[in-house]
Amino acid sequence: MKNINNMKIRKVNTKDIKDIVNLHRKVVAITNAKHYSPKVIEEWLSQITPESVRRQLKVKATSWYLLELDNKIVGFCQFPVAKKIIYQLNIDPEYQGKSLGKTLYDFMEEKFKEAKADSIELNSTINARSFYEHLGFKVKKPIKFKIINSDMDMLEMRKTLKD
Repeated sequence: MKNINNMKIRKVNTKDIKDIVNLHRKVVAITNAKHYSPKVIEEWLSQITPESVRRQLKVKATSWYLLELDNKIVGFCQFPVAKKIIYQLNIDPEYQGKSLGKTLYDFMEEKFKEAKADSIELNSTINARSFYEHLGFKVKKPIKFKIINSDMDMLEMRKTLKD
């Protein structure tokens, strides 16, 4: 991994939309495609557009942050602190397994703690289960997430926060 001093977490702005879309599509096409059917992946990819990200960025209650390494966007996250839920955490497949996901998660958890949240929930993809379990999340139940026509297997997970 590169020098940690060249890492930065910053708020997303509208100039980042194209990079977010490209990174998210890359994660789905490479990482998630190993665990989901081609039909699910195709539908999922069709939903990742500049317009959908632009719409989501307008939701003031939801925070978006980027993780940069040497001025390159290598990850992003989306979460509404008040709802005590993480919508997404994505790391470029080329940088997965290098503790960058944990770094971005730790940043989010700190935001939840600052807001006095007692727990965090999320819907995990099948492939991310062990990552979240390593961070202290427990599976509440398996769920089906509707994309367009396909149902995607996911896991509802929860972590209790302690001071």
